[in-house]
Amino acid sequence: AARKIVTRMEINGARVDLEYSKKKYDELNAYSESVKNWAKQTYNGTSISSNIQLVRLFESLGAEITEYTPTGQKSATKDQLKLLSINGNDEVKNLAEVVLKQRKADKLANTYFSNFLSENVNGVVHPSVKTLGARTSRMSIQNPALQTLPKGDDTVRTAFIPKDEEHVIITSDLDQVEFRMFASLSQDPNLISLFNRADASGSDPFTEIGREIYNDPSLQRSDKRRNLIKGTVYGRLYGAGVSKQALTAGVPEGQMRSVSDAFDTRFPGMAHFQRQIEDAGMRRVKAEGQGYVYTWTGRRLPCDEDRVYTLVNYLIQGGAAEVFKANLVKLDQADLTEMLIVPVHDEIVLNAPRKDAEEIKKIVQRCMTTTEGWAVPLTAGIDGPMENWGEKYR
Repeated sequence: AARKIVTRMEINGARVDLEYSKKKYDELNAYSESVKNWAKQTYNGTSISSNIQLVRLFESLGAEITEYTPTGQKSATKDQLKLLSINGNDEVKNLAEVVLKQRKADKLANTYFSNFLSENVNGVVHPSVKTLGARTSRMSIQNPALQTLPKGDDTVRTAFIPKDEEHVIITSDLDQVEFRMFASLSQDPNLISLFNRADASGSDPFTEIGREIYNDPSLQRSDKRRNLIKGTVYGRLYGAGVSKQALTAGVPEGQMRSVSDAFDTRFPGMAHFQRQIEDAGMRRVKAEGQGYVYTWTGRRLPCDEDRVYTLVNYLIQGGAAEVFKANLVKLDQADLTEMLIVPVHDEIVLNAPRKDAEEIKKIVQRCMTTTEGWAVPLTAGIDGPMENWGEKYR
């Protein structure tokens, strides 16, 4: 059923603002070239596009490169640059930040805006959507690769516009769906209670957790400590250790470890659930030669023999993918398929008739919300009406 719905999205396509796309393409490429020229002039002709030259440059400035390619060559990866931007000396930090910005500009220009300009048909692009794009069955999008859009960034999303003046953009995004599933499956009573309190009051669960862990009732959503809570939760979901969580959050490892320990003290059920899943996976490896989990729909997801730590991620991500597809079916049953534009991450983007937008928002949010069968409701937000998708992220 989901494949049929997605095929309609592919056929209908998404209208893009070509004038805006050309402007951003030129701006981003100009910025990227200016940074490359700056680096050559500042660092004796060094090309930051060359991994070998960039690694040598960082090492000459006193940086330690710890990431390697599969062939054993030192590599200035994105993670390595993030680490240097946190832990390097002042010049190393500045260079790492500049290279990260240059790479992002280059990617936005040549992965997205270039595609919009070259692949559109009368101002409409037709992305290819794979409903089983990953091992977990998360959907993936190609031509262009919208699944790799930077989260929270409005630059590319602003190019997506309604199909005509009679329509507007509305979007619905699942609220912390993986964390909510994790909480439900772990059966941690403190965490379930916190989610239900947050939903009842309309507050943000990460902020509520931060207030408890830091014993600070005044902590707000904009507080940087909230990001440490998110880093702890999603790091576990993706099988990342404390060092990786610290890198993602941009803080020292010791600070991240103290947050992780405090989280486990307050909500021990999540760590216990993780151990249960991994232990069961190890038993299956020994007994059957392969570890695996079953999602809430009964789908079996196997893991590599030496990667049982990925099973929690497969269970949660696979389950979230199934929830999203079930919601697409509900949208189809509500006769909204022709309004659907594109699914990205846990978000669906729609063209809605301007005159009916408010009523359609109610229907969409109802279809995207799942309450039965979960200790923590799988809720969804709704945004719009908007003149472009990017408005949501400003």
